[in-house]
Amino acid sequence: MQAERNRHPLARHRKGRATGSHPGQAGAAQRHTIVGHELLRDSLSPDRRLAAEIALAHHERHDGQGYPRGLRGEAIPVPAHIAALVDVLDAIVSARPHRKARNIEEAAAYVRRQRGAQFHPACADAFAARLQEVIEVYDRSAQTPASRAR
Repeated sequence: MQAERNRHPLARHRKGRATGSHPGQAGAAQRHTIVGHELLRDSLSPDRRLAAEIALAHHERHDGQGYPRGLRGEAIPVPAHIAALVDVLDAIVSARPHRKARNIEEAAAYVRRQRGAQFHPACADAFAARLQEVIEVYDRSAQTPASRAR
């Protein structure tokens, strides 16, 4: 474990907040960004290298308060901005062991409130402009056998 901590400087403290239960150790929930990046980064496929960058940056926030690197604004790849919004949207509308799923309108309200903070303004605006289409896609996906099994 010590060797892993030394290999991952990104897994250390960020802006005074420990990213794990011990200094120098990323929490399991945060470590997945680094692991995903490492699994994909050395691929010869441009798509997989892009996926590596998305994996690493999809928990970064537009305001710089995300992880693992604390990137802000335009330093975050555009596909990662998009993936971040989609990831949060799905988390809100999906049931979790500690809470019930919320509806898409509540998720949309959250995205509006986080425009410019958690989410890139252009991504939040694009989401808002296509909200009706997003609602229709979620409604259709709720009718599939796979979604009913959740």
